[in-house]
Amino acid sequence: MHSRGQNFAVPQASLTELVHMSAGETDNRIEWLENAALYRLRGRLLPLVFLDRLLQQPPRERTAPCDIAILNADGRRFGLVVDGLADPEEIVVKPLAAVLREIGYYAGATILGNGEMALILNPGSIAQNANVSLSSEADDGLGDENRTGHHDFLLVETGNRRAALPLETVVRIERIPRSRIERAGSRPVLRFDGQLLPLDDAASELIDAGDDPEAQTTVVVCRDGDRHVGMTVSQVLDVTGGKQLEQAGTGGVAGGITLLHDRVTGIVSLSGIPSLECVAESPAMEDFQPAEEQR
Repeated sequence: MHSRGQNFAVPQASLTELVHMSAGETDNRIEWLENAALYRLRGRLLPLVFLDRLLQQPPRERTAPCDIAILNADGRRFGLVVDGLADPEEIVVKPLAAVLREIGYYAGATILGNGEMALILNPGSIAQNANVSLSSEADDGLGDENRTGHHDFLLVETGNRRAALPLETVVRIERIPRSRIERAGSRPVLRFDGQLLPLDDAASELIDAGDDPEAQTTVVVCRDGDRHVGMTVSQVLDVTGGKQLEQAGTGGVAGGITLLHDRVTGIVSLSGIPSLECVAESPAMEDFQPAEEQR
């Protein structure tokens, strides 16, 4: 593989698959949680590490074509974003100079079949530096078939409380100015990709807050059955696995809550966000105010 004109190699034992993204696809297929990049691989979000940023190389354009090497470093799964890939080949590992060993990202060096030199990356060191946590499949040594009651959630903060969004419902995450939130009757809505998106009640507090309308807020767009809804959050905290809890005495599953990071956390009920049909039937619909008029 290569990044900004330099050659690199990874151990084939750490490589699980390769993903290519053409020019322009990166904006649609790479998702962002605050400043962390993620790639949705078969319905699950995978943390991304950009090799050029890691090595402090000149940054690549966000819309430029790239390849993602999906790596597994002792249970830590992540995608390494590089400029391009080369054919696999057998190599002879040569020791590193002391100055390169101190960097910590390299396991050795080699001479490629074309005579060029390549540094061999250490996926484990890269994962630790990027704070990649153990994947849910590796937690406690359990496979998916043994993880009954475990589900993946997007952990968010809304005001002073934490909440969990089922990860399979999350479509995308957007940072928007508060001025884009409008009202349809008494309900907050957002014009999103040419369509109208109903928002949760927390958006009403933003409209009525009276502070800077251009201040940024985060909207998590979720799939609720056949519709999309939006939830405004203060910040996105983590993507993590949750565990069902039982009610004392009954042994029954406690609904609407999960255990995340050893804390009981409420699961957001997306069905509680009124549909646009309900908004349209509201007598207050005549009070619809575009964002420009609200300001």
